[in-house]
Amino acid sequence: MILLTGGSKCGKSTLAERLIERLADGKMAVTYLATMQAVDQDDLTIVARHQAMRQGKGFRVIERCRGLHCIDFPQGGAVLLEDAPNLLANEIFGGEGPAAALEGIRKLKSACSHLVVVTNEVGSDGMMYAAETMAYVDALGCFNQELAHMSDAVAEVVSGVPYVLKGELPCC
Repeated sequence: MILLTGGSKCGKSTLAERLIERLADGKMAVTYLATMQAVDQDDLTIVARHQAMRQGKGFRVIERCRGLHCIDFPQGGAVLLEDAPNLLANEIFGGEGPAAALEGIRKLKSACSHLVVVTNEVGSDGMMYAAETMAYVDALGCFNQELAHMSDAVAEVVSGVPYVLKGELPCC
């Protein structure tokens, strides 16, 4: 399991796709698990950008905003999970809660030969937000720590450059 973190629009998704293609090496199916629940035009723009990035790469795409623990994945594949903060938010606000998000990722990890998870850095701006938002920021911080603990490799992406924090990446 590889965890990629970083700020918004820093190149995490592009690196994640390169990594999962490299890990699959044309020998196994690659599933792109998209967790975004599009609720406005900005979200739809992000979804369209990611769909364009994936086009022609042969990914099997599953769009699932919550309940990953209910998906039966075949053993031994390669999965790119885009992205963990959306999954967590969807489980907190309308789902089964943070434990369900972790359970889903644990299930994915046990089923896959390779799992690349994209997350985001939030909360480091020092700003105070509404109580509900701060509760989510705190939950995401704990969630990311657990994901990092579960991962074999962790990298922060800054301006498209991965800085390895744990383990090794199979390519840059």
